[in-house]
Amino acid sequence: MSCARVRLTMRSLFTTLIMLSSMGASACVVELLNKALPLNRVREVVVAAAEGRLRWKGQAIDPQGIQTLSTWNGYAPVYDNLVGFDSSMRELAERFARILPEGSLLEPVNIADFGAGVGISSAAVLEGAPGRTVYMFDHSSEMLTLAERRLAKIDGARGMHHIRELRLTSDFDQEYPRFFDAAILNNVLYTFPHAENLESSARVKLLRKIWRSLKPGGMLILGDLDPSMQNLQKLIEGEITLGEDAIANGSHVTDTQMAYMMLISMTVLAKENPWMAPAQMEAIAEAAGFEIADRFRGYHDFEHILVLVKPI
Repeated sequence: MSCARVRLTMRSLFTTLIMLSSMGASACVVELLNKALPLNRVREVVVAAAEGRLRWKGQAIDPQGIQTLSTWNGYAPVYDNLVGFDSSMRELAERFARILPEGSLLEPVNIADFGAGVGISSAAVLEGAPGRTVYMFDHSSEMLTLAERRLAKIDGARGMHHIRELRLTSDFDQEYPRFFDAAILNNVLYTFPHAENLESSARVKLLRKIWRSLKPGGMLILGDLDPSMQNLQKLIEGEITLGEDAIANGSHVTDTQMAYMMLISMTVLAKENPWMAPAQMEAIAEAAGFEIADRFRGYHDFEHILVLVKPI
């Protein structure tokens, strides 16, 4: 295999990355240029990132070093260009939309998308459903800017959605008590600290706040990646699938973005207990006061999803 040597022009992205001490010394290095990534090079870039064989100006890139750069605003365009074009994520969002209450013009429903990101789920919820109003909450202004652009393409979405920059650690339940008919919390819970004691768990506390913001009988769709993604080889294959699918669907993913996505995933992999086994997630949901109505898999079978109900 030959390794094309190119330069990284997206200088601001990697200015603090440092040398890896040992990985990939004898293997072929991959130097990055912020240009469109051909479909047949996705695997090369992802594997090189995992093995520490990426180079910028002749220096190796440290997967841990990128953690200092991983702000959500900086991550937003990368996420939008990859996950935003992923057919499996779109299919999952469309399944959410079919499960959630539809409402009507006479009896509209309010749906919260907590950690809405770039608006993939919110767009699916609003499409063809004039009886729904969506409230998108995220602490990243750049994520919400991209979400606004996505929703602007949907007929009838104007006036049927509200965007709010808000941290989920805030007391949003006091601002919206018993307000929402349904809510989505997808791929967010893993960002909150894990605790064996459920009473002190930040994850349980977040779900309790969502519980208080729901009307009696309200629904929560809760999704998170499961611990199988803590296997490096499965993580590699998952990122390759994501990149290839996004490119096949028309996204102009760059080699820099693909590498950045893999390196960010590796920083999550290094954390203690970021993802929960299905049984753990169900225990957290029940500790927060929810009843489990349904469960299923999605997103390339990497994600465990619960349909939860607040008792009447």
